[in-house]
Amino acid sequence: MKSLFPPTAFRVLGLLAISTWLPACKRESSPASVENRKTSDVTTSERISAAPESDGLPDLTDPSSWLSSGVPVKADIRSLLELLSKDGADLNLDGPNGGYLRSLFFWCDSESFEEAMAIFKQTTATPEGRTLYLDQLYARAFSCDPPLTVRGAIQVTRQTFGSGSIARNAFWSLFAHAPITNDTFVSVRDLPYDDEKKAALAGLSRALSGKEDLSELNALHFTELSDEENQAVMRALADWTITSSYIGRSNQEAVETCLGSVLPEAEIPKYLGAIAERDPDLAWTLLTSDSPPISGDDLSSLERDCISSLAAKKGPAALDLVREMHSTQSPALFKSAMDSSLRADSIGSADWYERNQAKLPSGSKDALVSSIVEFNLAQGAEEEALEWISRVEDADLRARLESEAAPK
Repeated sequence: MKSLFPPTAFRVLGLLAISTWLPACKRESSPASVENRKTSDVTTSERISAAPESDGLPDLTDPSSWLSSGVPVKADIRSLLELLSKDGADLNLDGPNGGYLRSLFFWCDSESFEEAMAIFKQTTATPEGRTLYLDQLYARAFSCDPPLTVRGAIQVTRQTFGSGSIARNAFWSLFAHAPITNDTFVSVRDLPYDDEKKAALAGLSRALSGKEDLSELNALHFTELSDEENQAVMRALADWTITSSYIGRSNQEAVETCLGSVLPEAEIPKYLGAIAERDPDLAWTLLTSDSPPISGDDLSSLERDCISSLAAKKGPAALDLVREMHSTQSPALFKSAMDSSLRADSIGSADWYERNQAKLPSGSKDALVSSIVEFNLAQGAEEEALEWISRVEDADLRARLESEAAPK
């Protein structure tokens, strides 16, 4: 059976395995020319020439036992990648020797990133496997010292994959591991295609949502971001704050951190809107607190969106939340809540009105009845709609609803 690696690579592998496993006392008795040099200064050719003959290789299908030892050393990465790219080797990441090749991606640094990407392009694996290993390449290149620059990574990614679905996946991985800075967000604009920009922003959202704290976000200048970039940040922060209990914080405390020390005032409505989409209960708690962080039209709009989401989930129970507010906004809020509640539970919503109408101000009653009328008209139940129209107190509203209910 043909080997997956050229003969020279096998000699390097044998050497690396033996140099790793030799006891410290034996390494100290090596020739003086090697003895007084750092391991990272020993070239691949010297390792090959100094290697004792060995017919054995490490178990490359389970590299975890020798990865932790620091093999292969950083200085050998480029040479090893060059060796592995020769002789038309079948570089199968899922093959029996794939573990060693994957370890090269783990140990690559910013200086060998371009060569590692060139090798990766030649590899074969399942689509899921390739995504995983590509993710590993970017993670390593951005975390090493010195780290890869974002624009440098974009350039290498472009020259390696061109454009298309593979490139989009690559840009997602790139930005999912890139540092969270304004330069990173702004560099999204360097991508010429909208689908690549969306993939990059999705990657950044993933990067933000995986953070264990928010301190580094204080350095972001949100006003420098485009609307699309800003929305990606808000969605990612929302994801982070509603799942933050895994690091020992309550969701509300995490949200309050964003509101109190991370976000500028102008971005708070967008952020709370993203929270309302994902956790309307939490958003409602914030919006109805004694000192909501926003007011005016922004507050009214968010309250309506939030109560609609709650009514879609809770049905008539959301109407109780509005009734308990005693807010001057309650007619509009009641209508938003009833519109959604009727779609979730039409009978229960109408029953709720019958039980509570005596406790409601006139304007709120008319808002609720108009929702019931419009719902019945949409369902083709004209007779029921006309019965409800007769209960509307405002003459102008009653005339409008009668016009809508008239046969066409």
